[in-house]
Amino acid sequence: MCHSDLLYFKYDNLMASHKSFTMGHEGAGLIASLGPDVSAHFPDLILGRYVAALARNACFETSCPHCGVGADNLCVANFPIGFGTDGFYAPYCVVRARTVVPVPAGRDELPPEIVAVSTDAVLTSWHALKANANIQPGQTVLIIGAGGLGLNGVQIAKNVLGAKIVVACDMRETSLEDAKALGADYTVLPDALPALLTDNKLTVDVACDFVGLNDTFNAALKAVRPKGVLQVIGLTAPTVDLPLIPAADKDLTIRFSMWGKLSELKEVLGCVREGKITPKVETRPLGKLVETFEDFMAGKIKSRMVLLPEHGD
Repeated sequence: MCHSDLLYFKYDNLMASHKSFTMGHEGAGLIASLGPDVSAHFPDLILGRYVAALARNACFETSCPHCGVGADNLCVANFPIGFGTDGFYAPYCVVRARTVVPVPAGRDELPPEIVAVSTDAVLTSWHALKANANIQPGQTVLIIGAGGLGLNGVQIAKNVLGAKIVVACDMRETSLEDAKALGADYTVLPDALPALLTDNKLTVDVACDFVGLNDTFNAALKAVRPKGVLQVIGLTAPTVDLPLIPAADKDLTIRFSMWGKLSELKEVLGCVREGKITPKVETRPLGKLVETFEDFMAGKIKSRMVLLPEHGD
């Protein structure tokens, strides 16, 4: 269950051009059946194989303006799974074989709730920090927003990309405690961020806004060093103000990103298996979908919630 799902209820125009469909865009499970041509073209996909599906649902055609330049994370040839075509809030889901990645471990080692969130909550952070922000070993990285994606960002920066120092900033003390437990070197409330950086003589090379509001964008802009990178991941607000002169005075690179690529999902699952990234998740039965979604809209769910089908669902 993802914050993106709420956008379909917050902005009615997103639903206007779509037929009815089942939501859910982060999914993992076992192959229950195969189309007639799958075995010939995808021999590693067999009945019972444990897989993750990337809901971007890219076409992967060389003629595609996105896939043709290696940007399958941006492909709009097909509706994404769970966003215009039937998704994973169901015990079964039909997906194209080209969108499926075998999981490199069994369900005991990598439970489906961990694999499911890896397809978005981990993958989105991975693409933003590794491919876009291009974090390098030894750098100091600021993570603003220590929610589901931000906590994964802390681990990716520290455990995968070799950041020397990771600073996590959030308005929730519990989130800061989680960030500290997952490897953040410093944790701080928003109002105290400038003093923390000054007092500890920290120079932020890459500032990552996992929230996407005016306040968080401007906090990242003020914190990052000249010639640094400001990476925006969060999309909470439809727009943010860009102070042109402060940004120009720092000669910044400001980057935005969307989801992640199929090749990156394979990398993500490998790092999750190695224990370099441990997504923070909760689970509930699929039968409690409506109740859980209402709790989600009311802000009562703080970590990543995963719905698991039970017998009879």
